[in-house]
Amino acid sequence: MLSVKHLNKKFGKNTVLKDISFDVNEKRRNLRRNLRNIKYKYIENRFKINIGICAFIIILCFGIYYFGFYIKNNIKEGTLITSNGVNYTVNGSYFSNP
Repeated sequence: MLSVKHLNKKFGKNTVLKDISFDVNEKRRNLRRNLRNIKYKYIENRFKINIGICAFIIILCFGIYYFGFYIKNNIKEGTLITSNGVNYTVNGSYFSNP
């Protein structure tokens, strides 16, 4: 809600303020309109949106599996690791809890 001091700063002290109305439900009305439009867009493009969501979930699950389990468990003692042209051999290793 706007106060009289705020209105005086905005319009000046000598301005006569009459016939000013405030729309209290404007934000609520805009929110409902935007949600309704989003629902219409989803209903019109349901197949494409669902395919995109499924593809994203599959890629995410594969990434979690590959980078979380597969790579972590492949490096063992005696394994030769190559990085930027430098070869590393794992001689001794141990697990620690951070």
